[in-house]
Amino acid sequence: EALVCPADLTREDDVARLFEEIQEGYGRLDLLFNNAGAGLPPTNVDAMELGDWRRIVDINLNAMFHVSRDAFRMMAAQEPQGGRIVNNGSVSAASPRPGSVAYTATKHAVTGLTKSLSLDGRASSIAAGQIDYGNVVSAISAGMAVGMPQPDGSVRPEPRMDQRNAANAVHYMASLPLGAEPREPQDASAKGAAAGGAPPAGLRLRRPPSPGPWYFSALGDRGGAERTHGFRIIRERLANYPKP
Repeated sequence: EALVCPADLTREDDVARLFEEIQEGYGRLDLLFNNAGAGLPPTNVDAMELGDWRRIVDINLNAMFHVSRDAFRMMAAQEPQGGRIVNNGSVSAASPRPGSVAYTATKHAVTGLTKSLSLDGRASSIAAGQIDYGNVVSAISAGMAVGMPQPDGSVRPEPRMDQRNAANAVHYMASLPLGAEPREPQDASAKGAAAGGAPPAGLRLRRPPSPGPWYFSALGDRGGAERTHGFRIIRERLANYPKP
């Protein structure tokens, strides 16, 4: 069963109506995946129009705040209490490409939003995490397979990851218990086994020094390149923390 509710997530009234329909139809909310976003063609900062800047900030950041806030309210008030919020931050939350000042700034802001949600959610058993996709195969990313600006000034095709791997990664995050916190698995298969299944095929797991995030990276043609074309999952500090 699916509920389809068209809404402009940059508008508070639309978001409020969306959550009213969720409440009326299902009575609770257990998972939110914040995936709405937009970008611009490569544009240097000196050529950026203020209207374009505001539009990207509104869609990529303000809309995510609107939806997260209303989801947070519903999850905190429901019985049993709690739920999970997963934000799509994009790999640009860590590694920008040339000509992406608006997109990159908003995706860095999403990381701050995610961390704050995680802290604020402890008392209400609300887990918040972030997945930073690279280039996922879609009509929107078709130009990336042809050529994108690189830090060295060249324009080169970029690998893209399969949509199924992208979806499987979110499914994996959703399957974790709210009290889960990734620790130190020996390898990717160990981490997958802990969740009752293997990680998405074609991916590897690497762990940076604590307290850094967990990263999933696509095994592609540019292994070791400066920009990851898979995705990363920011380490979650979840509801197993003592409640205040």
